[in-house]
Amino acid sequence: MSKQFKLLPEQVENLNNQIELDRERLTNLNSAKKQQSSDIQNESFDTTNASSFDTSLLGSLHVVSRNIKSAQEQLSDYEILEPNLSDTIGLGSTFEVVMTYENGFEDEATFTLVQVRNSCDSMDYISIDSPLGKAVIGAQAGQEVNYMVEKRLIKCSITKIVKPKVKTL
Repeated sequence: MSKQFKLLPEQVENLNNQIELDRERLTNLNSAKKQQSSDIQNESFDTTNASSFDTSLLGSLHVVSRNIKSAQEQLSDYEILEPNLSDTIGLGSTFEVVMTYENGFEDEATFTLVQVRNSCDSMDYISIDSPLGKAVIGAQAGQEVNYMVEKRLIKCSITKIVKPKVKTL
């Protein structure tokens, strides 16, 4: 049976690190909540901003808890994505592009195509479900593809598909 998520080894490491950091944040937020309750009971809490502080604290607790759950779900059902060794862009490919925007501005970038881009990943990863990911899948070096973002056309020239270094035993 196929796993739900295909992750690069560094994405697995990033997720594990993010869970560790988020658990620490959760502990600190829970400590702040307990301190707030204690201060209220001891009447040493400034109630002028209590409502907004409590709302902000609960919102932060919710976001951090949701991030941990999402990362754990991905780590519970994943397989390692091997780098793509072909001449076309596919899942796991790293490629270099020159993007030309409608105003003529050009930008060079390097991306790795992944199944799911996690919040803890750098911006160098793009999801196959993103507009750019959909446009480049199956493309080759030297090819130009176009994609739309917020009703703006972006031309993308693929300058190079970076072959990963294969470890030999």
